[in-house]
Amino acid sequence: VKAGQLILQTPRFHVLVAQSRRQLPQGQEHDLPRLDEVRNRADRFGIPLTSLRMVVTDRHVGYGGPGDDISHDAQLDGISDALGQAEGVIEADARIPSGETLQCLFGTGIASARGARTQVPLDALLGTTTRLLSDLSSDEAEKITQLLGAQGPPPEQPWSQPSFDDV
Repeated sequence: VKAGQLILQTPRFHVLVAQSRRQLPQGQEHDLPRLDEVRNRADRFGIPLTSLRMVVTDRHVGYGGPGDDISHDAQLDGISDALGQAEGVIEADARIPSGETLQCLFGTGIASARGARTQVPLDALLGTTTRLLSDLSSDEAEKITQLLGAQGPPPEQPWSQPSFDDV
């Protein structure tokens, strides 16, 4: 914790956690990864992607589905082939193990939950953000797994709070 913010710090980068995007400092712009890089990261860590927004020169292309993993769709392959595989990924929606969706913005390196009041587990937020937005070395990936655990399927029984009548 530094200056009231939770920070995951590595020798190469750091990840800040905040209640809202407004509490984050203005970050530097990052180079956009290509579609194949984002797909490889998602595959490597078992992160399902539910939508992508890409840019080629000055044109934007979006691709999404009804919530299922679209990262290996044949139509997406066709789009990539038609664009000459020169597309940069602007953003991706990633489903985390608890079922919520994170919007990951590659240009700013910021991720947040979709929905105004959506809450996500901290390990899933940090794990998905770090694994998808960064090109991790094997050593970095192992340290993230040791700290946060592996990306995995949602729990069998979701957590629930008893009603006031049961207390």
